[in-house]
Amino acid sequence: MQNLQAKIFIFLSLLFYSIAAPAETIQTVLVNEVVINKPIDEVFNYATTADNWKQWHPNTFDTQGASDHSATEGEEIVELIKVGRIRVGKLFWTVTQHVEPTLWQINGVDQTGAAQFLITYTFSTTEDNATLFRRE
Repeated sequence: MQNLQAKIFIFLSLLFYSIAAPAETIQTVLVNEVVINKPIDEVFNYATTADNWKQWHPNTFDTQGASDHSATEGEEIVELIKVGRIRVGKLFWTVTQHVEPTLWQINGVDQTGAAQFLITYTFSTTEDNATLFRRE
């Protein structure tokens, strides 16, 4: 349990440092992959519908804007973020790529305008018709 708490503390420290540091000072790349035993269309629509983020993304408290559907290019989403039970701010996302069912990309900025983010979701079908979901 202490090991998990230490990892969470380190992750959150790096996250807050990267938000507070000037954009030219630090660049962090986080990559997660998971195989989901569902069809690619279903996974794509679920992951790209921001209202679902609070069910699978631990820092999402709520979403606003184009959040009740798979957001398309140019649409905007506001993500209210938390750490633990403490609400800590908002991120403002704009969808820059929406290629159903294989690619979804969003550009974001924090509420101060100091930190910028780029998240890319890619989806592919595995040999057993599951979906490989990659978040970078």
